[in-house]
Amino acid sequence: MADPGELILARLPIVIAGVQGIMTVERNVSDIPVTSRPGVIVNDGAFEFLDAPRGEQLSRVQRIELSPQILILVRAETGAAAGTLLRLFLNRIVYAVLSDTILRGYVGTVGGIRLEGGAVEPPAPESKEPRLDLSIVFTYTFKLGDLA
Repeated sequence: MADPGELILARLPIVIAGVQGIMTVERNVSDIPVTSRPGVIVNDGAFEFLDAPRGEQLSRVQRIELSPQILILVRAETGAAAGTLLRLFLNRIVYAVLSDTILRGYVGTVGGIRLEGGAVEPPAPESKEPRLDLSIVFTYTFKLGDLA
Protein backbone atom coordinates (compact mmCIF):
# COMPACT_ATOMS: atom_id res chain seq x y z
CA MET A 1 0.00 0.00 0.00
CA ALA A 2 1.13 3.57 -0.62
CA ASP A 3 1.85 6.12 2.09
CA PRO A 4 -1.57 7.06 3.58
CA GLY A 5 -0.38 10.64 4.13
CA GLU A 6 0.26 11.15 0.42
CA LEU A 7 -3.00 9.43 -0.48
CA ILE A 8 -4.87 11.85 1.80
CA LEU A 9 -3.04 14.88 0.40
CA ALA A 10 -3.76 13.77 -3.17
CA ARG A 11 -7.46 13.07 -2.47
CA LEU A 12 -8.17 16.26 -0.51
CA PRO A 13 -8.07 18.67 -3.52
CA ILE A 14 -10.32 16.30 -5.48
CA VAL A 15 -12.92 16.29 -2.71
CA ILE A 16 -12.77 20.08 -2.30
CA ALA A 17 -13.01 20.61 -6.08
CA GLY A 18 -16.40 18.89 -5.93
CA VAL A 19 -17.78 21.48 -3.49
CA GLN A 20 -20.50 23.63 -5.01
CA GLY A 21 -19.26 27.15 -5.86
CA ILE A 22 -15.51 26.46 -5.65
CA MET A 23 -13.89 27.45 -8.95
CA THR A 24 -10.27 26.38 -8.37
CA VAL A 25 -8.34 24.09 -6.05
CA GLU A 26 -4.54 23.98 -6.13
CA ARG A 27 -2.01 22.06 -4.07
CA ASN A 28 1.18 23.67 -2.73
CA VAL A 29 0.92 27.04 -4.44
CA SER A 30 1.21 30.50 -2.89
CA ASP A 31 -1.83 32.12 -4.51
CA ILE A 32 -4.77 31.70 -6.87
CA PRO A 33 -5.64 34.42 -9.42
CA VAL A 34 -8.58 36.63 -8.42
CA THR A 35 -10.44 35.57 -11.57
CA SER A 36 -10.29 31.94 -10.39
CA ARG A 37 -11.96 32.54 -7.04
CA PRO A 38 -13.63 31.40 -4.88
CA GLY A 39 -10.74 29.01 -4.61
CA VAL A 40 -8.87 26.83 -2.17
CA ILE A 41 -5.17 26.20 -1.66
CA VAL A 42 -4.21 22.91 -0.02
CA ASN A 43 -0.66 22.95 1.33
CA ASP A 44 0.88 19.75 2.65
CA GLY A 45 1.19 21.26 6.14
CA ALA A 46 2.59 19.33 9.07
CA PHE A 47 2.58 15.76 10.34
CA GLU A 48 3.64 14.43 13.69
CA PHE A 49 3.88 11.23 15.69
CA LEU A 50 0.83 10.57 17.87
CA ASP A 51 1.50 7.17 19.41
CA ALA A 52 2.58 3.59 18.73
CA PRO A 53 1.15 0.22 19.76
CA ARG A 54 2.29 -1.04 23.13
CA GLY A 55 5.52 -2.96 22.78
CA GLU A 56 6.43 -1.44 19.39
CA GLN A 57 10.10 -0.48 19.74
CA LEU A 58 11.31 -0.28 16.17
CA SER A 59 8.83 2.37 14.97
CA ARG A 60 7.47 0.03 12.30
CA VAL A 61 3.90 0.97 13.19
CA GLN A 62 2.77 4.37 14.50
CA ARG A 63 -0.22 6.64 14.40
CA ILE A 64 0.44 9.96 12.70
CA GLU A 65 -1.54 13.20 12.73
CA LEU A 66 -1.49 15.02 9.40
CA SER A 67 -2.55 18.69 9.42
CA PRO A 68 -2.69 20.09 5.89
CA GLN A 69 -3.18 23.82 5.53
CA ILE A 70 -6.45 24.58 3.75
CA LEU A 71 -6.85 28.23 2.69
CA ILE A 72 -10.20 29.45 1.41
CA LEU A 73 -9.96 32.56 -0.77
CA VAL A 74 -12.79 34.74 -2.05
CA ARG A 75 -12.68 37.82 -4.27
CA ALA A 76 -11.57 41.05 -2.65
CA GLU A 77 -14.53 43.03 -3.95
CA THR A 78 -17.01 41.00 -1.92
CA GLY A 79 -16.73 43.56 0.91
CA ALA A 80 -18.93 42.88 3.93
CA ALA A 81 -20.23 39.68 2.37
CA ALA A 82 -16.76 38.10 2.52
CA GLY A 83 -17.36 36.68 6.00
CA THR A 84 -20.63 35.10 4.93
CA LEU A 85 -19.01 33.57 1.84
CA LEU A 86 -16.05 32.25 3.81
CA ARG A 87 -18.39 30.60 6.32
CA LEU A 88 -20.52 29.12 3.53
CA PHE A 89 -17.50 27.50 1.87
CA LEU A 90 -16.09 26.43 5.24
CA ASN A 91 -19.30 24.52 6.00
CA ARG A 92 -19.45 22.93 2.55
CA ILE A 93 -15.78 21.87 2.64
CA VAL A 94 -16.00 20.43 6.16
CA TYR A 95 -19.08 18.44 5.20
CA ALA A 96 -17.46 17.12 2.01
CA VAL A 97 -14.19 16.13 3.68
CA LEU A 98 -15.65 14.55 6.80
CA SER A 99 -18.19 12.53 4.81
CA ASP A 100 -15.88 11.34 2.00
CA THR A 101 -15.73 7.55 2.16
CA ILE A 102 -12.36 7.32 0.41
CA LEU A 103 -10.69 9.68 2.91
CA ARG A 104 -12.33 7.76 5.75
CA GLY A 105 -10.92 4.57 4.27
CA TYR A 106 -7.40 6.04 4.24
CA VAL A 107 -7.53 6.77 8.00
CA GLY A 108 -8.98 3.34 8.78
CA THR A 109 -10.78 2.21 11.89
CA VAL A 110 -8.06 3.29 14.32
CA GLY A 111 -7.66 6.73 12.79
CA GLY A 112 -10.04 9.57 12.15
CA ILE A 113 -10.78 12.93 10.58
CA ARG A 114 -11.66 15.88 12.77
CA LEU A 115 -12.31 19.57 12.38
CA GLU A 116 -9.65 21.24 14.51
CA GLY A 117 -10.68 24.85 13.91
CA GLY A 118 -10.12 27.77 11.63
CA ALA A 119 -9.19 31.41 11.57
CA VAL A 120 -9.92 34.30 9.27
CA GLU A 121 -6.63 36.00 8.51
CA PRO A 122 -6.74 39.81 8.52
CA PRO A 123 -6.62 41.20 4.99
CA ALA A 124 -3.28 42.47 3.76
CA PRO A 125 -3.39 46.23 3.04
CA GLU A 126 -2.57 45.75 -0.64
CA SER A 127 -5.21 43.11 -1.32
CA LYS A 128 -7.91 43.89 1.26
CA GLU A 129 -8.82 40.24 0.92
CA PRO A 130 -9.76 38.00 3.84
CA ARG A 131 -8.66 34.35 3.82
CA LEU A 132 -9.90 31.55 5.98
CA ASP A 133 -7.27 29.11 7.24
CA LEU A 134 -9.12 25.86 7.92
CA SER A 135 -7.61 23.12 10.07
CA ILE A 136 -8.74 19.54 9.53
CA VAL A 137 -6.61 16.81 11.11
CA PHE A 138 -6.24 13.30 9.72
CA THR A 139 -5.05 10.55 12.06
CA TYR A 140 -3.80 7.45 10.26
CA THR A 141 -1.60 4.41 10.81
CA PHE A 142 1.91 4.67 9.44
CA LYS A 143 3.54 1.36 8.56
CA LEU A 144 7.19 1.30 7.63
CA GLY A 145 6.47 -1.38 5.03
CA ASP A 146 4.20 1.02 3.12
CA LEU A 147 7.25 3.09 2.15
CA ALA A 148 9.06 0.24 0.38
